[in-house]
Amino acid sequence: MLKLLPPPLCRRAGLVLAATLLLAAQAHAVGLKPGLWDYSVQSSTNGAPPVDLSQMMHNVSPAIKAEIEAQMKARGMAMNLGNQTLRLCLSPAFVAAKRPPLHLSGQCTMHWSQPTQDDWDFSYACTGPTSSGKGHIVLASPTAYTTQFTAVTPQGTVSGTSKAHWVSGDCGGVPPLQPAP
Repeated sequence: MLKLLPPPLCRRAGLVLAATLLLAAQAHAVGLKPGLWDYSVQSSTNGAPPVDLSQMMHNVSPAIKAEIEAQMKARGMAMNLGNQTLRLCLSPAFVAAKRPPLHLSGQCTMHWSQPTQDDWDFSYACTGPTSSGKGHIVLASPTAYTTQFTAVTPQGTVSGTSKAHWVSGDCGGVPPLQPAP
């Protein structure tokens, strides 16, 4: 998917995608509502300015944009360029699984702290491609949470904050994420 983009856009798009998949892993584990969720992510790679999704997608050909959107849809995600968010659909089975999905790139191991009433710490390590990270989730309600995270990848260190909020019980055209087998 991303290999067709110029190298700087490929790295940024890959990191945004990795961060979003990690956010999905965080969402289901804390018992949030199933349905459509909006994720806004502000991240920086090696201290560079945050990625502007609409500008990144504006700079690619329609064919590459369609391929990226198809790959994201296959993973249960959609871009909402108007408000700079990524949308994910969490199925009831995904939320009920109470374990992180291991469908991040490579083989991943996730470690979760014992949650308190409204926060949770996590760390992970993946191979092929290699990445690791840690973060902290603060649950505001069953329909909103924030995450601070740091990930170390071959492209550099990504640090950021995400805000997630539930949009609807109906996911529309976004296919639901299912728990990993």
